[in-house]
Amino acid sequence: MKKKGNKGNTIKKRITQEKANFLDAYKKQWTISGAAKAIRRSRKQCHHWLRKDKKFREQFKEIKLEHIDYTVTKLVELISYGNLGAIIYFLKCQSKKWRPWEKREISGTLKPEVEQKISTDPILKKAVRFYEEELKNEIIKKTKKIKEFENTKSYLLKRA
Repeated sequence: MKKKGNKGNTIKKRITQEKANFLDAYKKQWTISGAAKAIRRSRKQCHHWLRKDKKFREQFKEIKLEHIDYTVTKLVELISYGNLGAIIYFLKCQSKKWRPWEKREISGTLKPEVEQKISTDPILKKAVRFYEEELKNEIIKKTKKIKEFENTKSYLLKRA
């Protein structure tokens, strides 16, 4: 004779395995859509699991934090090589000084009315000078670091 409660356990085990497969796929895919597709489930189903299953949600958040840590590590690498775009991105995200101005273009041409407003508004003039100086200082610092790195690298290569 078969037990009646056995079918419910089998379904729970299957769903638990599907959730584990989703988390593994999410580690590799980095998106819910990609992970859902990898395990042949809908995004809607995966979002349902995230809403309803606290343990699953915590595991998902942990993987998401690992992705963020990895990304920050790569950003810091780019900054250490003097990548100006990475430097500006980091400053926009981290520094309160950059946040009010983050919608302004750093490169390119300004519309004549914007240029005129900057030239007549003393606060905007001061802000533009401040950020130009900040960028110049950052570029100088990064250039020095790159030169130091290159000098160290050439010294080590000569010794090898």
